[in-house]
Amino acid sequence: MTGDLPPDERVLAANRHRQILQLLAEHEYVTIGQIRDATGASNSTVSRDLSFLAGAGAIHRIRGGATRPAGTRDALDELRAHLAGLSRPLRHGDLDAVQAILRQALAVCDRVRLRQSAGSAR
Repeated sequence: MTGDLPPDERVLAANRHRQILQLLAEHEYVTIGQIRDATGASNSTVSRDLSFLAGAGAIHRIRGGATRPAGTRDALDELRAHLAGLSRPLRHGDLDAVQAILRQALAVCDRVRLRQSAGSAR
């Protein structure tokens, strides 16, 4: 989503995403209203930001707000499972399957990285 925005707006979106992650680092649950107050963004912008972060696995979206996602350990187990699934498609030269598995693994890496950056922002 943020790749579709002009550079100045990407910076603003990234700053809001950091603020949302910081709020979740401080509180187990945050409401759309709390996020709106902290960021100065509209309800629709907050909703788009939450959708983006949930899609990245950085938060768990719930009605009226967001919570922290499952732990990093779960994500690392998921990453191991994806990578373990590489051997068969590699043996058979199925590059489409290899690419799909690697994309899934990279998505897990991105989620872990977002969680770690949220933790270091404390």
